[in-house]
This record gives sequence, structure tokens and C-alpha cells, in this order.
Amino acid sequence: MMKKMKNTLAIVIWLAAVLFISNAGVVFSIFSPENQASATVEEDPYMTTRSYHVEMGVGEDNSCTVRESIDVDFQTPRHGIYRYIPDRGQIAAADKEGSVSYTPYYASVDLISTNQEAETDQENGNRVFRFGDEDTTVRGGLYNFTFMYQPVTQEGYTDFYYNIFPTGWQNEIPAGSTFSIIFPKDFPHELLQFYYGSYGEQNRAEEILKLSWSGSSVTGELTRSLPTGNGLTCYADMEDGYFTNVKTAGKMPAVLIMAAVVVFVTAAVLFLLLGRDEAVYPSIQYMPPDDLDSAAVGYIVDGSVSSQDIISLIVYWADKGYLKIQEDDKDEITFIKTGDLPENVPKYQKKVFNGIFGKKGEIGKKKKLSSLKYKFADTLNTAKAQVKQEIQKNGGVYTAASKAARVAAGILMMLPLGLFLVVASRCSVGFEAGYLILWIVYGISMLLLCVTVDMWYSRKQKSRRNWIIVSLTSLAVALLGVVISYLHNLSEGRTFSLILPLAVVTAVSAVGAVMIAFMKKRTPECTRRMGYLMGLREFIETAELERIEALAKDNPQWFYHILPFAYVFGLSDVWIGKFEQIAVPAPDWYENRTGRMDMFDLYVFHRCMTHNLNRINETLSVPKPASSSGGHSGGGFSGGGGFSGGGFSGGGGGSW
Repeated sequence: MMKKMKNTLAIVIWLAAVLFISNAGVVFSIFSPENQASATVEEDPYMTTRSYHVEMGVGEDNSCTVRESIDVDFQTPRHGIYRYIPDRGQIAAADKEGSVSYTPYYASVDLISTNQEAETDQENGNRVFRFGDEDTTVRGGLYNFTFMYQPVTQEGYTDFYYNIFPTGWQNEIPAGSTFSIIFPKDFPHELLQFYYGSYGEQNRAEEILKLSWSGSSVTGELTRSLPTGNGLTCYADMEDGYFTNVKTAGKMPAVLIMAAVVVFVTAAVLFLLLGRDEAVYPSIQYMPPDDLDSAAVGYIVDGSVSSQDIISLIVYWADKGYLKIQEDDKDEITFIKTGDLPENVPKYQKKVFNGIFGKKGEIGKKKKLSSLKYKFADTLNTAKAQVKQEIQKNGGVYTAASKAARVAAGILMMLPLGLFLVVASRCSVGFEAGYLILWIVYGISMLLLCVTVDMWYSRKQKSRRNWIIVSLTSLAVALLGVVISYLHNLSEGRTFSLILPLAVVTAVSAVGAVMIAFMKKRTPECTRRMGYLMGLREFIETAELERIEALAKDNPQWFYHILPFAYVFGLSDVWIGKFEQIAVPAPDWYENRTGRMDMFDLYVFHRCMTHNLNRINETLSVPKPASSSGGHSGGGFSGGGGFSGGGFSGGGGGSW
């Protein structure tokens, strides 16, 4: 009962976890650092900016080469300054009616040259340049550096919209600071508008600027200082065709779809050629196989050897007359040796039997279960390996090619969703941490499906149903979580439109996960054996009372012959239930001195045996204890105008 409760609790906890995680992408998107562009910029008390000069060279593809020259004094010795520049963000476009739509972008930001030692890093959607030496402090200096800025939108951005002085600079930008912009060709100068203020403000900057034009170049000088948290932005609604070859993500959807299709086709070919299992045709059987013990059967039916499979040998040996099980009034279990194993038994049987009684244990030797605690785990592990070796010598369970194909296909099937999430995250305003979690949940779901299929013949119907529910629900939550999170970001204008690739990737990932669960082909010998074993399993699960009564009458001990095999099939309680109305003799190999069985009762016997086998498993499996020993995103109004801090580049910085 406790075991069922634990399994149910584990299922509930896992489902609750994946349901919570399904919303993770949305949660992390909403609270990503890029949504805090309007946060208050704190003054850097250790630094004073003496001048800030910017030179911008605009390319025909709307890229920009920016040279900044920042002269600072430090009130206390500092290492240098840092400068962060957003490499992803949003552009907000307002029509004449005032309704706003958002266009996400990402950008490459590359440091080209600097007059100081510099390190570059990536943090919270920003490219961070840190100038100075961590082993040296200075009292200030002039910092000259040049970087290339190349924005990318889905359709290509053809207006000019750049932040000249960043709104996130942690100092006042003093009067007298200058800028120059060299455009690739001339255009109507009245199209270029300047805005200043904190992030989002639309104060026209002509009142604080001294501007002059020379052909396609404009220079400007601040006539008054910009307070901390204030910047300068320029915007121009360029005529059609002014910028050419602007960077777009036009081929990205096709690449994602093609990658998903290629991966799926490859996995399908591996399945058809190497992983498709042969059909198993059960033949009803009433007796255990002559050439296989319960541990071997436990391995064959699911391809893995559990501790329970090895422990089933205790009942198997007891039924064969090699040992007895005694339970005293102190709830202590004692094994009593009543015979020697035949010489021709597999090595793992000898390993476990000798592990209990010793290699030279005499008939009648007793061994308490408690005395084996911390001493038997290595024996169990060795026996498990020997079971596999023994079956491999006789054909094995699964073909090596199918196992390798399943691993390869499983890795491949992680790629379409992973690639989509990488691209979707790159094309989003903020880093989507929830995507990574959902991708991991998808991988776990695929493993759960594989385990569900592999363990199918060692579980009863209710357990099968629970595992199916958990694995399929987990898979659905992972994929739906991605869809919901992505669509939420898309509705908020936070990511590129990749609807068709999302549909293809979701379908491929769902079908592929199910296909991989069945991609494990049994060997011809295993398929032959499975026909017999599935016939025995089906009989245990579905046999009618009249047939069981007839067989039990002919062989009173028949019930106990089947018991260890029912145990590895996960059907021991089902098998017991078949004999509720049949008189079954008490086994001569089990002695109960607890007072719970003054008269033999099959139901009580089963409860005692189940309890004892669980205790034996828990005790013998215990190993010996080890000995003690900040960024801001771009955004702004195109079409209806711009605002301070709303263009490409920008960002902020301070001293360190």
C-alpha cells in the first residue's frame, strides 16, 4: 500500500512540476531584464565625466561604425570604465491614430579597436566592454574605442534610428560634448529628428543642440548637460530605397523547417532499417520455462535487470527446495540452506546463493537478513551484470544496432526543438530561460516514453496506464509550454514571427518522441522466447477460475512454481487474486512465527511475502556507507516619430 502511495505521489509531483514549468517561458519573458529599460539610472559616485564625444559612420545596409571618446576623472582609484550596448530589443511603431506595434530586433556588436586594455562579455541581452586592468587602478583617463553595430529585423529595418548618447550612462553628460554622423548619401535634412531625456521621453532636442550640416554629414554639440539617466537619440523616416541590403531573417524559417524535416526523415530511416521490432505472437502457457529462471525472465521482458529480478531468485530457489525462509516473532527474516544448487546453474545464481550462505555453507546453515546489510550490494551488482552476460551468450535481448540507432535518433530528435528555441531566444527581446527548461522537460519526457515502452511487460495494467499518463502529459506540457510561451512573446512583439517552423517542429518532436520509444528491436531468439513468456504472462493475468482449479488439482504446488515469475511480471497480487476461492496448501519452505498466520491463509501469506521481499530488497541493496572525510532594450516610435533611448545601440555604463 505504501509503495502505491509513493508511486502516486511521485506522479502527482512530476505532473505538478511540468505544469509549472510549462509557464516558465512566459514567466521568464515577462520579468527579463530587458523590460526594465525605464528603470532609474543610479549616479556613479566614483566618477565624473569631463566630456563624451561620438562619431558615427552609417553604412548603406543601415549598419553603423561608432567611435566613442569618453574622458573621465575618478574620485577614488578605479580600474577603468565599462560600457554595455544592447544586442537585442524592440522598436515600437505608432501610426497616425496612435496605435503601437512592436518589432523585435537583434544585433551583432563587435569591438574593433581601443586605446585601453579591454575585455568583452555577454550579459542580460547586452554586449559589455570593460576597459582597464583588474590589477591596476587609475585616477581617470581618456577612453577611445570603436565598435561595429549591425541590427537585424525579420523584414529588414529601412529607417534610421540610433541612440547617440546612452540613457544608461551613470553620469551627467556635460555640455560641450559633441557628435558627428556621416551618412552614406544625402537625403532631406528635415527628416532627421533629435530627442533627448530619460528613456521614453520625446523632448525635441534642437533646443539643447548646436547643429551644422555638410553634405551628408551632420555634427552637433550639447549646449547644456544631460542629467544622469538622460540620453540623445536621432530618428529619420528615410525614403524608400535609401538603405539597401539591410540584414533580415528571411531564410531563417526555411532553415528551421528543413532542419526539422531532415532530422525526422533520418530518424525514421533508422527506425525502419534498424529499430522496427518484429511482432510477438503469444502462445498460452501454463508452466514456467524449463531453461530460464525468474531473474533471466525479468531481464528478457524489459531489457534491464532490477534488484527485484535478482531477489525473485529467493522464492525461485525456495520452490526448488534449496532454501527456506523463516520469519520470527521479532520480525527477523532468516534464510536456511536446505540444498546445494546444481553445478550447471548460471554464474549469477551461484554468486547470489553463495553470497548468502558462503561457498562452503553446509546444509542447514542459517543466515539472518540483518547480517547481510551493507555487505550484499556489490554481490547484487555483479549478479546483474552476469545475468546480462548469460542472456547475451544466448542471443541477447535487443540488437546492438537498434540500441545504437535509438540513442542516435534520440539525440537527433532533440535538435529540431533545441534549434528552434535557440533561434527564437536569439530573436527575442530577452533571453528566454524558460525555453531551456522546457527543452530539458522534452528530453526527460522522451526518456519516460522509452522507459514506459521498455517496461511494458513487467508492469500491470494500472501501472502501465499511470506511466502512459505521466510520459504523454509531460511531453504535451513541454511542447505546449513552448507554443504558449512563444505565442505570448509574439503577441507582445517580443520575438520574430516563426509560426510555420513552430508548427512543423512541434509535430516532428511529438511524433519523433513516440517513434523513438519503440525503436528497440529484439533479437530473433528473444522474439521466440517472448512468445512463450507473453503467453505465460497473459495466462497469469487473464486465466479463468475453472482452468486454474483444474491445474491446481493436478499439481498442488503449481501456484508456487509460477509465483517468482508473476513477481517479475509485476503480477504477483493478480496471481494471488486468482486463488482466493481455491484451497492452496501451505509451502513447506516458508515458516512464520510472528503469530500472524496461526492457520495458513493465502492472502496473509502474500502480504507477508510481499512485505518480506521488499525488506529483503531494501536490505540487500544498501551499499556500505562511505567513510566520512543589467541591461536595457531599445524601442521607439518609427513612422510616428522616435523618443530618447529608443533606437539601436545606446545602453549605458559606468566605472569599475
